[in-house]
Amino acid sequence: MVIYLSKYLKIHKLDNLFEMKDIIEYLKEPMIKGVFNRVYSLEIEKLELFLKDIAEDYGHEGQFDAELMIENDFMSWSSINSILKDCVSMYVLNNMTHSFNNFFLITEDIIKQGVSDKLKEASYTDENGAKYRLLTEICKKGFVDSLLSKIPDIFYLNSNESLNPELTIFEVTSIKEDTLKKFEGLITELLHIKESFNILKKRKTYSSRYVFRPYYLVIKLWLENESSINIPKDLYNLIKDAALYHERGEWRTSVILSAIIVESILADLYEEEKKEYAPDIPLGALFDKIKEIVKIPNEIKNSIDSVNRARISAVHRSRFPVSDRDAVIALYGTTKTTMWFIENY
Repeated sequence: MVIYLSKYLKIHKLDNLFEMKDIIEYLKEPMIKGVFNRVYSLEIEKLELFLKDIAEDYGHEGQFDAELMIENDFMSWSSINSILKDCVSMYVLNNMTHSFNNFFLITEDIIKQGVSDKLKEASYTDENGAKYRLLTEICKKGFVDSLLSKIPDIFYLNSNESLNPELTIFEVTSIKEDTLKKFEGLITELLHIKESFNILKKRKTYSSRYVFRPYYLVIKLWLENESSINIPKDLYNLIKDAALYHERGEWRTSVILSAIIVESILADLYEEEKKEYAPDIPLGALFDKIKEIVKIPNEIKNSIDSVNRARISAVHRSRFPVSDRDAVIALYGTTKTTMWFIENY
């Protein structure tokens, strides 16, 4: 029995690593891996028709208020985001078509947060016999940045200003192309919306302008997955917090946490080699000592240097604002260093 269990765990771990292969490759080398990017447009009029139809069909359940759906004859992105999630959710639940399967999921946690009886009653059984509540991982928060744990992938969204008041334009980035295809499959199932949904641009890009945008989201996805199980608990929590502060736009705090993570890793390396407590000295000085006793690949040295430069900018030049780019470079350097550390020590 022990042998069988051991084989099962090994196979399960390999399956898990295979699922996360694209995600891990992206975290290590985002500019080599690249991201898939799409720009979409929707006609405001068709979107309003969809929302009104949903309100008429399901409004008796107290989910929607048609009067809130139009603001001065123009639907803002915030209006779309706050209402579309409920409308799409109700549509999905009442039209269980193939395009919705697997990409969309409602968990027990979402149910506990409070949803209608209609959602609680609806269920779907997949080919393995497991029951899932049908609701989009995207739509549980609205069409916003989301983790898609089941795929696994991320859905990073930017709303773009449209010069045409009759259109709403938005941009979506993901690591896997299939994620965007599934999203497009959902949109083209929605009444009225499918008539005006257009793909304005589709591409795979390696530009730093785009590839680092969803980096903090991909970190969060990785930390939720078993592939991150070997990260020491204290480092795990620090990485999680660094990504969280980045998401909130608190760049300076995110950079400082990234530097603390790298300092902790260097201290571990020092103590492993010297068998004594690491000295209480700044990151740069500690790194100089480590390079003399530990063979570190050049790419990891560069990552540590980038984190240290960001730390100096955040701490010693505090009168200057820390940018999103400073924070994401620190996150990238820290994540790459952490991955190297857990794979080799």
